Amino acid sequence: MASTIGVPIKLLHESLGHIITVELKSGALYRGKLADAEDSLNISLRDITVTGRDGKVSQLDQVYIRGSMVRFFIVPDMLQNAPMFKRVGPNAMRGRGIGTARGRATIMRGDSEACATASASVQAPVQLPVQEEPRPNESKDEEDLSDPKPLRTLASLKWPYVPEPPSYVDPVTKNDPKPLTLTQYEAIATSPDVRKFLSENPDMHGLLRSIDKLYGPLRQQAIEEVLGVGTGTPSPFARSSDLTGPNPFARSTYESEQLAGREQTIEEMYSVPESFLEIEVRNPQTHGFGRKMYTDYEIMCKTNIPAFKLRHSIVRRRYSDFEAFRDILERESTRVNIPTLPGKVFTNRFSDEVIEARREGLERFLNIVAGHPLLQTGSKVLCAFLQDPSWEKSQWI
Repeated sequence: MASTIGVPIKLLHESLGHIITVELKSGALYRGKLADAEDSLNISLRDITVTGRDGKVSQLDQVYIRGSMVRFFIVPDMLQNAPMFKRVGPNAMRGRGIGTARGRATIMRGDSEACATASASVQAPVQLPVQEEPRPNESKDEEDLSDPKPLRTLASLKWPYVPEPPSYVDPVTKNDPKPLTLTQYEAIATSPDVRKFLSENPDMHGLLRSIDKLYGPLRQQAIEEVLGVGTGTPSPFARSSDLTGPNPFARSTYESEQLAGREQTIEEMYSVPESFLEIEVRNPQTHGFGRKMYTDYEIMCKTNIPAFKLRHSIVRRRYSDFEAFRDILERESTRVNIPTLPGKVFTNRFSDEVIEARREGLERFLNIVAGHPLLQTGSKVLCAFLQDPSWEKSQWI
């Protein structure tokens, strides 16, 4: 992407094809994922209009970028004359409507046409803080690459988290946006400022509460560092996290003490966390004789996260149940990397050492997948496997 792509003059929204197109004063057409330009594209409200299905051109009331979304408020007449959105909830057509567009980024120059398929929906109006951005100098064609990347505001963070392929710094522009890793979200989730901002959107409430249990640095400096704008020492959260590595959602009060650089108060030490999740795999038992022998394990789950139906549950599962559970998770959640199970053992598989090693591996696997916020809110099999005593893999395969 060029360092400066120009000032947009029109944002066209066509309902039937769900097409979003941004026309620039330079003559180029820009489509999809406006977040890719959030560091260099400053939107001027006076230069943006919306064309409906009936050809009527209307002025946008507000436009702002939130991560991979571009949100815009539109006047009620547009919804009446050009019904571009599905109605959701009793307040969808009352007052203002909110449009949201998503897509992937492409730059088309000259006379080429550009369009991108995007999804659009209406939500109840949410008053989110809008960061005013200065209008760029239209006479300036190129950006000085030596200028430092501007600080990204907390309000511009992409939320909810969606795993994306890793991206790397462009050696020319050095300012293309990077997807945040799970450990970076752990640091961000502990910031009171970010949590206050996210809690203002009711759609994010469940996902926010699911990560409220996380412990980590509480300092603003850590948040700046994970976004690549810190000036201090490298952040321990700057490295990407693989789900097969240490559990990014595990509690660690010792790590919290060291990173925060302060001691916990007595109230913090003994207060009940707002949200917690404890999973333990224990009490392995071997059943049967000869070729029909197998070992099952007791799964104890304690939590107050709303995504789980029971606050306390105990079930038993065998290794083949875990294999089926993992396969179902992979089919349900194609955008989440599911960690591997401990490998199969073909000799001495009923020895105490082998059973204990497998128990530890299964417990670590469950803590990772159950602590993942996207799986908590998006998986149907997760809660059933952890809490339903009558769970059968044949019902899900």
